[in-house]
Formats: sequence, C-alpha cells, structure tokens
Amino acid sequence: MSNVKTIIGMAKYYCPYCNTDDIVETDTYFKCKKCNSKFDKFDFTFTEDKSDLLSIGELKGIMKVLNKNKPKGKDLSELFKDINEDSK
Repeated sequence: MSNVKTIIGMAKYYCPYCNTDDIVETDTYFKCKKCNSKFDKFDFTFTEDKSDLLSIGELKGIMKVLNKNKPKGKDLSELFKDINEDSK
C-alpha cells in the first residue's frame, strides 16, 4: 500500500471491502477503483474496526429507508431524539 495518502499523518486509505489501495481521493471521500465503493474520510479515520465501516452508498440507503418510514410531521433529527430517549 505504498501509494496511499494519509490524513492527520495516521490513517492510510484503502478499501475495507477489497483491501486494495487502488483508490481515487477527493477532499471528503475516497473511491475504490476495483469495487467502486465510496467511503467518507472522516468515518474511515475514526472507525477502529474497518470491517464495520459502511460505504457512502449504504449510508444513503439507510437514510432513505429511515426518511421514508418516519412518522408524518417529524424530521429525522426528531426520530433519532425519540430513539435516544427510548434507550435510556
């Protein structure tokens, strides 16, 4: 993985699905050239176990389902507030 760039001098970007460093970077995300998955750089940097990392596409899919199934008149921030209160 010699061609991988770093952020904060620590995190080397690679695709956690393919384990390849053949990626394309932007300011906020990187994309695997092999499987075309995109990953948020912030999420990658601060996720300890990279096998738990969700791609940007997966995150968008989750948000789409949550948004579609939210109670009428509530936005997603209110939904998450309700979830947090229920877990106390």
